Amino acid sequence: MRKTERVLIMVAMEAEAMPAVAKLGLKGAGALGGRLPMKVYRGVFKGLDISLVVNGEDPRFGVDNVATQPASLATYAAVETFAPDLVISAGTAGGFKQTGLAVAETVIGKGPINFHDRRIPLEGFQAY
Repeated sequence: MRKTERVLIMVAMEAEAMPAVAKLGLKGAGALGGRLPMKVYRGVFKGLDISLVVNGEDPRFGVDNVATQPASLATYAAVETFAPDLVISAGTAGGFKQTGLAVAETVIGKGPINFHDRRIPLEGFQAY
């Protein structure tokens, strides 16, 4: 008997995650690790055990935790918790728009990725 494949989907912004949560029929499963700010949604879709993790909200600025630091912490904690067979990072195109990447394009990473800044040109994110 084949084991159920575990898929982890990482999404920074709650609004970007909700269509996938609805389409996949996922249910809220609380905070990652019970106390971290990351929100977890879980369910089974077409035989796949799916965990979708959203980075959560910054308590000081009241905006989604976005950029490399929250993404790396959330992904590390989620991988440790769910031991996925596949990790999908969804919703990152906005961060690469300057390089010509468009929404709905698929990118497969190769080699190291360097952090350069955290300028987010969205309302409410300037101070963050």
